[in-house]
Amino acid sequence: MSSVDLGPGADPVGGASRRYRVLALPPGLRHGTVDAVDPSGRWQAGHAQDRDGVEHLVLWDDGVPADLGTVYLDPVAINRDGMMVGGFSWRYHRGEFRTLAPVPGGHSTVAAVNDGGVAAGSSSRTGARLDVPVLWEGANGPAVLPLGPDDNWGSVAGISGDGTVAGEAGHGAHNVADLSSRPVVWHPSGRIADLALPADTSPGATLRLLGIHDGVITANQKTGRRERVLQWPHPAGVPVVVAEGHAAAVSGTGAIVVYLKHSGGDRSAWLLHGESLIRLRDSTDPLRPAIVTGVTDTGDAYGWAHDDNRGTSTMPVVWRRDS
Repeated sequence: MSSVDLGPGADPVGGASRRYRVLALPPGLRHGTVDAVDPSGRWQAGHAQDRDGVEHLVLWDDGVPADLGTVYLDPVAINRDGMMVGGFSWRYHRGEFRTLAPVPGGHSTVAAVNDGGVAAGSSSRTGARLDVPVLWEGANGPAVLPLGPDDNWGSVAGISGDGTVAGEAGHGAHNVADLSSRPVVWHPSGRIADLALPADTSPGATLRLLGIHDGVITANQKTGRRERVLQWPHPAGVPVVVAEGHAAAVSGTGAIVVYLKHSGGDRSAWLLHGESLIRLRDSTDPLRPAIVTGVTDTGDAYGWAHDDNRGTSTMPVVWRRDS
């Protein structure tokens, strides 16, 4: 997928780099972060604090920030039309907040929203401790996705524009400590199918899906202290190893932000985009590195960094192509 060497022993030090720029915050707010980015780069969502330390939801539209108050927090995803969803089951679009209902008697969390406005997440059934995967479309209540014959729980990591959903499913007795888990995909028809794993996957390996972007599924696989980035170019295909490291963000055009270790022992963020490998420079304090939370289709990365002049203060930042 790229000619850049990101395998074991590779030392990416040197070459091109970018420095971040700080995004503006609404008047009266400080300590900001960017938590979600839309693929086009027009919209970003995050948090900031007022002088009393109260968290506010912030939405940027073409770089202009708006304070959306303190009731709805924890934005997790935003689409090209500016529709934003939050982990605690809410949706915001064009000035209106709406609560996303759980299955009857349960509670729910939202993980993603696609460009068609379909939100995806998980919800608990009445009297159950384990979640089931659900979709919210328009004003409709949650539609539960089917599970395999031996499954009793599932979760969602992302949803693509055509309605394909990536996530996990498995079986558990009563709580997360008892869960078995495997990566799966739900096709637009609702059919569930397992995702293949690399042939060299160890029994103790763990897998965390980042989501699905234009049909490509990305995950971090960890075995002991070794971590690598996997991608399924097609849900029915075999995954390929993209890099040895930890992926923080992925775009639909294949831009990936990966945390890599080089020979000096430093772990820093790098943007892999086509044939390019670009270091995303962070704070001058190595104990407080910048955090990347999203990347656009054109390769602009967003996140937050520590202000070296203000102790633990954080700043919402962007690493742009022209930095």
